[in-house]
Amino acid sequence: MRERLSYQIDLLMSRQGASLFFLVFVTATFTLFGGFIYHFSQDDEITVTESLWRAWTFVADPGTHAGEDTAGSRLASLFITLGGFVSFALLIGLVGELVGQRVEDLKKGRSKVLEHNHTLVLGWNEKVISFLNNLAIANESLPSASVVILADVDKELMENTIRESCNLRGTRVICRTGSIMSTSDLIRVSASDARCIVVLADENNKAVSDARALRTVLALVRGLKTLSGHIVVELIDKENSNLLEMAGEGNVVPVVAHEMIGRLLIQCARQPGLAEVYCDLLSFDGSEFYLKEWPQLVGLKFIEVCFHFEGAVVCGISKANGQMVINPSNDTIIESGDSILVIAEDDSTYDILPKPLDLEEYKKRAVTTKQKEAVKTIQRNVLFCGWRRNMEEMIRLIDDFQEEGSCLTIMTSVDNEMEKRNRENTVNSIHAKNVKTVLCFEDPQSRSALEKLISGQKVPFSTVVVFSQAATTGSLEESNNADSLVLVTTLFIQDIQKKLGNECDLVSEICSPNTKSLISSSSRSGWVVSNELIAMILAQMAECRENRLVWEELFLPEGNEIYFKPIAGYVEPGEEVCFWDLFTRARERAEVLIGWCEEDRLVINPVDKKERRALAPSTDIIVLCVGKS
Repeated sequence: MRERLSYQIDLLMSRQGASLFFLVFVTATFTLFGGFIYHFSQDDEITVTESLWRAWTFVADPGTHAGEDTAGSRLASLFITLGGFVSFALLIGLVGELVGQRVEDLKKGRSKVLEHNHTLVLGWNEKVISFLNNLAIANESLPSASVVILADVDKELMENTIRESCNLRGTRVICRTGSIMSTSDLIRVSASDARCIVVLADENNKAVSDARALRTVLALVRGLKTLSGHIVVELIDKENSNLLEMAGEGNVVPVVAHEMIGRLLIQCARQPGLAEVYCDLLSFDGSEFYLKEWPQLVGLKFIEVCFHFEGAVVCGISKANGQMVINPSNDTIIESGDSILVIAEDDSTYDILPKPLDLEEYKKRAVTTKQKEAVKTIQRNVLFCGWRRNMEEMIRLIDDFQEEGSCLTIMTSVDNEMEKRNRENTVNSIHAKNVKTVLCFEDPQSRSALEKLISGQKVPFSTVVVFSQAATTGSLEESNNADSLVLVTTLFIQDIQKKLGNECDLVSEICSPNTKSLISSSSRSGWVVSNELIAMILAQMAECRENRLVWEELFLPEGNEIYFKPIAGYVEPGEEVCFWDLFTRARERAEVLIGWCEEDRLVINPVDKKERRALAPSTDIIVLCVGKS
């Protein structure tokens, strides 16, 4: 019987609000029962109401019973006072429990977020820190910018990591723990009021990452009544893009990070130093792409629009129908609803000039310039060290960029015979027109294997690309190990090529920017910090969803790309020129000049575009144009 009663009490106390009910019950019982006992213990006549009131004072304040002068009233008041002690103890316990529960909820990130027009990040991976650092720079001009993070990670761990690694520049970051696929948790972080929602990939389990992203998008679109902003989703597999866009009902911007980094690696392999240009354009710390509609420019030609801005470089037009036209012809007319694509330091640093620059003056200078251009050597023998999950597309890209007769060697290690056959089938399924692909099943971290392969080439390798194994395994814990392996391969190749006297363009993919600082790069080697670049791309898409169209074209071989061109093709020896001189000469060749690289110093969108000076003969100008370099 005793156990049964104890069990029933435990059930009662475990229910929500049971403690408060028990406190009220105990207090009322002692007050009512004690009040009647006190009434009948009095010799003089007092009303029941007065007795109940005195009983309440005994419960609320133990000291009030000291004034009783009869034995009966003293016993009754003592009984009621003891009941008051019980009530007071229950009250302290209840308050302590409520305060403790509230503190625990705050620590675990369970409380509701009341933010508006914020950036919502769903998930947690290695890219969060770089993403927040870039977003903080973009938000510097905003008075009360905020970022909310919802992830199935301990709140204190997230806050400590951000506190130690981020420079937030005034941006507030609020962390909450929960499921990104739960509608109730999405409501808790005010997802409906966010100006942008970024869904990060699950790097610990890439096999189900896209499926989780799809479910999250469905929870956002169908679980919530309205969404104020667009959704940027980091995907693993390109084939899931269309499905995600359908689920998002046109409000989703898929970013297939792995694919974009693969394209970037191919471009950087062809042009050393290109990674630095992309980092400058993707980071909010330098100049980046901006889109804005200017009704006063409607009816003007594109070439005329270019000379209406001093603090920006005009690169293209976003048509009213959503088409992005980078590097249009000079005679393209600006129509109503068109937005102008520019490269600028910030959206607040450029405006239309009251009086446009004199285009004809720069045209006259361009006419007198001897039109010549140095042609770069075509790279014909390429080495890939490692393997990527999108290797099929990588081979197709290198085939598009190279000329007929080129050779691609893929050096990769395998764990078993089945993996070897799968990679052979992948390579054999591609019918390349320009590149002959050769598989070499050796360990890229073996110096002897590298030395044997490199020294045995009839035509020395002109380009070497070292892939990160983390891009294949997708394991968050293995990123540092993968960088170490890339570092070993890179150092071996540099040393072997140096001893053989062969110069080649070397590009290595790493995950952590800390790895880059461990080795000095020569003028013909470069590093692509994949996690950092992906974070930059996500931040760009979060700030402006139309930027996706810009970067997709820049990464495709058939679209406009960024090229380095020798300055000798644009100026006479010793000639003093300004930015607008070079810009006009580039426009005559259907190119858009965005800056130059002089003695390893990169200049994008120079501040003083009218300053005339003689650039060093080794200077490369940086242009947007179509076609192979």
